[in-house]
Amino acid sequence: MQDLFLSEELRPGKDTCDVNYWKLGPLLLRLPKYGKLLLSLSQEPTLSLAQRLTLAGTVIYAFSPIDLIPGVIPILGQVDDLVVLLVAIRSTVYSCPDRIGRRHLKRAGLELEEIESDYRLLVETAGVMVAGVTRIARATGVISYREVRRAGRSIGQGGMLGLGMMRQALAGSKNN
Repeated sequence: MQDLFLSEELRPGKDTCDVNYWKLGPLLLRLPKYGKLLLSLSQEPTLSLAQRLTLAGTVIYAFSPIDLIPGVIPILGQVDDLVVLLVAIRSTVYSCPDRIGRRHLKRAGLELEEIESDYRLLVETAGVMVAGVTRIARATGVISYREVRRAGRSIGQGGMLGLGMMRQALAGSKNN
């Protein structure tokens, strides 16, 4: 499995205040383009039922009040929705024939490299935030290491994000 925390400055053990939230600005400015791409892909007649259900499920997940990280948790609650959105878009674009994927990307005004870059940024940001929240919860006695580890296992096995992010965050905070 590839390392989730791609840049040295965003390794577990950093505080959540060490995250440069300004880096999210360009991604947020691209959100309308992602919406346009999602709509465009959903109208593609050659998509399979599974691909259509993936896109529909993503929209439902994003607007549902029940998800992995509730939207009332500032930033982190929205980051998980964006990660799920980008995972669905990436998987759909990659599973389309190349010319169809490129056509939809061009129509939305996006490049595949932008999607990849935004995805990596979101995963790094979420990982640092989870590590920081974990450390704070453990330091204040709100939650024990055992409870955090159990939650990490269930998230890693259930794999809503499918990334094992919590496990890596816990490994980083255990060393501190």
